[in-house]
Amino acid sequence: MLIGDVRSISFDRAWGNMENEHWKDRRRDDIPRQQSASKERLTEVVEEIDAALPEDDVDLGIVREFESENWSIGSELAVLAPRKILRGFLVPVLEVPTRVPVTLKLFALIRISGGRDLLVRENHGFGYHYHYVLADKRRTTTMLCWDTRWRSPVKDEPKGLNYRPLFHQLHNDSSKNITASPGSWGDKKRKSVRKACVPDLRRQNVADFLCAARDAEAVWPRGAAVTPDLARIDDRRWQELIVEHLPNPSHRYRRD
Repeated sequence: MLIGDVRSISFDRAWGNMENEHWKDRRRDDIPRQQSASKERLTEVVEEIDAALPEDDVDLGIVREFESENWSIGSELAVLAPRKILRGFLVPVLEVPTRVPVTLKLFALIRISGGRDLLVRENHGFGYHYHYVLADKRRTTTMLCWDTRWRSPVKDEPKGLNYRPLFHQLHNDSSKNITASPGSWGDKKRKSVRKACVPDLRRQNVADFLCAARDAEAVWPRGAAVTPDLARIDDRRWQELIVEHLPNPSHRYRRD
């Protein structure tokens, strides 16, 4: 519960700045770094639990996993100044680890007890994305993400500022939000949405953005599909993808 509080409070605090129009006094890329009371309490709880745990031997596999990454407990959200679009807003959101450190003893306890979702790799699964907001500033269930795995066909423009596909999908923190209908947007709205995101793409590295989910739907250009994550594709699906793109389906290639 406390971990969820850190996440929701961090978002609500920054969203309050938007609703009160405090964001007009901030730079577009200014990221708030306020420490919430819940985060401070989470740090205290982690220290208390670690002090109470016995100094038992830890399984070697868990030790190796712990040492292979930098781990935190949970994540929090930083909200940047909104971007105006046709009939609404896009709010850039950066999900970041809480940076509340995890000791080996606590890591082992969480892994053994089945609470793996409480552990966060500090260098994976985070990045900028956008929440779609109605013109009256009500939040919606829609978030927007670039396809960060897409590769530009233009040699001199690796970021693909004019071509990189943008997608929409549902975000996790959506239980209290309005359901939007991005599938019904016309071309003018879709282009407005993408145009509002391009300055961030120009300013940041592509790797700084959260990649669109596999089942996300295209905003612009229409008909685009999210680039498959080849590292997560098994050999059978790999062959299917190759066959789909080969002029001669009789050919077969291996992934080596």
